[in-house]
Amino acid sequence: MSDLFELEWSTDRQMGSIQVHRNSLYGESGSTVRKFFRETGELQWETTPEHGREDNLIQSVQPTESVVCVLERSDPDTDEPVRLFGVDPRDGAELWYLEGEFAQWFTSSNPFAASDQYAAFAQQNTDNSTTNIWTVDIRTGERLSKTTIDEDDEDTDIRFVRTVLIHGEKLLLFGNKVEVRDVATGSVLSTTELDLSHALIDGDWIYAGGSSVAKLSIDGLEPSWRTEVPSRTTAIPAVSDEQNKLVVGTKTGVRCFDTSTGDAEWEYRTAGEVSDYDGGVELVDGVVWVFDDAGHLSVIDLGSGDPIYDEQQKSNSDNPSDMIASGSKLYLSLADSSDRPQTEIPRGTSAMSITME
Repeated sequence: MSDLFELEWSTDRQMGSIQVHRNSLYGESGSTVRKFFRETGELQWETTPEHGREDNLIQSVQPTESVVCVLERSDPDTDEPVRLFGVDPRDGAELWYLEGEFAQWFTSSNPFAASDQYAAFAQQNTDNSTTNIWTVDIRTGERLSKTTIDEDDEDTDIRFVRTVLIHGEKLLLFGNKVEVRDVATGSVLSTTELDLSHALIDGDWIYAGGSSVAKLSIDGLEPSWRTEVPSRTTAIPAVSDEQNKLVVGTKTGVRCFDTSTGDAEWEYRTAGEVSDYDGGVELVDGVVWVFDDAGHLSVIDLGSGDPIYDEQQKSNSDNPSDMIASGSKLYLSLADSSDRPQTEIPRGTSAMSITME
């Protein structure tokens, strides 16, 4: 790896999922939230929310301009409810907290999003029977709406939620169907009969994958194109506007599509399933970065689909990993493992910033 990429900094502080906002890098580890200087890796602050439960897990962190939104999972051992915290990005002090309900929900699923005004998350029971969808005003911590989707309700169009996005005053839910709701009231505005479970917003378009891959208009959800895929997508897609390419993770690897036409361009088979829990897919300067659930890190040329690097970094998916790209840098979080890897990436490093030469 050192022959291909420059390692700018590393830290031995454990990190799970990571997010970038302006000049800072945010992440979680156990019940702790951490903020780092993005350029140097220097720790700015770390905090455990005042109303957080001891030894419980932070599920995800979503930073905004005025509030860092922190989602704590339901505690399966004590039947404790899910909690959402707002902490001050300046010092990590808790500003407010919202207590939801208990549910045995997926710990590997993060249907959670935040904007400068709202936060929303979907809390799904492990038996898929019901899903609670919460929306919150992040300026006050006030709950705006709570909607329960019941699998047995014949009037409900959407059965499960895998991705939550916020666009203006709209809440977009992606699962077995695509549903648009009013973010403040939770009322349904429209439904699209497409099985698309992983999505992102890029300008005026939504790129999404599920049983197919599609490009939808942000306003009317009208498909610009839709392409069937032999293997279901399993991770949030990544887009390169410069090269007009869309890359999606699947159960068998990654696939690349032309963003203008939806034509498939290449496929790369990975050692395991590509999921957001294990790292997912990111693009940096014409290079695709992929972490799969077999612990392999694959680096692929975006134009050709040819491998640049592919080695195992950890033994399995017991410990999660995460990646996020920002500009020409990739921030990579590796959970420590007792097994030595097959490569020379230092173990125990958690937030590594790698820049392309």
